[in-house]
Amino acid sequence: MFTISLKRLSVVIVCCLSSHSFAAENTGMSEFYADEKNKIAFKNAVSSGMLQKGRDQMKTMCLKEKDKKNSLDCECFERELKKISDEEMFYDSITSYREFQERVQASKDNNQEKLKQLEQKHAKRYGMGKKLDKVCGKS
Repeated sequence: MFTISLKRLSVVIVCCLSSHSFAAENTGMSEFYADEKNKIAFKNAVSSGMLQKGRDQMKTMCLKEKDKKNSLDCECFERELKKISDEEMFYDSITSYREFQERVQASKDNNQEKLKQLEQKHAKRYGMGKKLDKVCGKS
């Protein structure tokens, strides 16, 4: 559930900031924010209310999913979501979106080797969704 929510949030953030190009493909968070373009894009996301809207949307999606699956702990999800900094949320959203786009392209190209590599890379990344799942339980 949390991973799906993060994918939706990633698309929302990237679509709304589509006029910005993001630098430093496949970098860590500190390297990402060392680039001025990424700092500007982050500031725009904060000032436009994009990150807060994303958080609100994620909470709403949890409650909707909870109606389908009683096992979801939306109180835990909301509590833990508050602990995630805006910087981490933005970075993780952009990183998740990039990974998704790479997998889509590999799939379109029917490049099974590349797709396998990307899936392995994604499985190893300890992003926001996995952190939330670890603390609050998988849906």
